[in-house]
Amino acid sequence: MEARSITDKTAFVDPLAKFPTEITKIIDTKESIDDKDGCLLVSGTNTSGVPLDYYISFNREDNRWIINKVTAKYFLDGSERYLEKAVCDEQERMNLWLESMESRDNS
Repeated sequence: MEARSITDKTAFVDPLAKFPTEITKIIDTKESIDDKDGCLLVSGTNTSGVPLDYYISFNREDNRWIINKVTAKYFLDGSERYLEKAVCDEQERMNLWLESMESRDNS
């Protein structure tokens, strides 16, 4: 509750409020955890059959895991999913997406 009061409610609460009810069929989950950080990648489809991924990042604080960011990625163009593992860093995810797009264009 404290985290929600000090963050942008639209950026944090809206995606979290939709998860997991927006994903009606879970296809796969992947997670990456170290001593103080972690992330969970949940892949699935919504009620319209649109493929989507949820990235849930969390940190360890005072021996508790606290969610610090929730991001949803929709594959509206029918593109293939590009992550084979959970990647916590958002910039690294973007770079992997760009690489996947470039390799698709070059095929």
